[in-house]
Amino acid sequence: MYWLLDVAIVALFVLVFFEGLKKGIFGMLLGVGAFFLRFIYTIVVAAVVLMIFQLTGLVDALTVPIAKALGESSLYPTPIVANVLAAAIFLIIGLTFAIISLFFIVKGIRKHIILKGKRPFVVSRILGIIIGEAVYCAFLLFIFAFIHGVVKAGGLPATDEVIRACPISGFIYKINPLNDIVEGTNIPFYVFNILTGNFNELAFVG
Repeated sequence: MYWLLDVAIVALFVLVFFEGLKKGIFGMLLGVGAFFLRFIYTIVVAAVVLMIFQLTGLVDALTVPIAKALGESSLYPTPIVANVLAAAIFLIIGLTFAIISLFFIVKGIRKHIILKGKRPFVVSRILGIIIGEAVYCAFLLFIFAFIHGVVKAGGLPATDEVIRACPISGFIYKINPLNDIVEGTNIPFYVFNILTGNFNELAFVG
């Protein structure tokens, strides 16, 4: 039954393709079904912004003053809590940037709509397909990369087995260019160990 995951991924890919072909770039970003596309765009952009801050060392830099402000506590590991709070701050910044950029993108597109209900031009159809598939693929790669990072941290063994057993999903999962980037941020490691209460493991992360 592992192949069902491949069927779902391919089916969504085809669905996004025909949605882009039918609605064009305007319909993809302004139509009724645009909520899903906007949601994915917001999550992907916010995650990318957070990863950039993490890789540039800004999250760690903010962690230090937060840890000092929190002080030592026997109830929780101060360095980890401080790091999570720092990451949360930059995540909010990423979400804000994503929402603002999406607002201006949609506003710009609205200005270029001449007649409501007019069939999209060929260029609009092509852009609708490209944008739709790009956002879908980015979201899929990020989800797979996050799962890969959690597996590296010691979690989700069954999920890892299922994905690797799928011909298409398994191939994407293994060669995913975001694997090293997401894992390098230690975000999957933190999330897994915090949710499972493994604070002792977090204490050894530098």
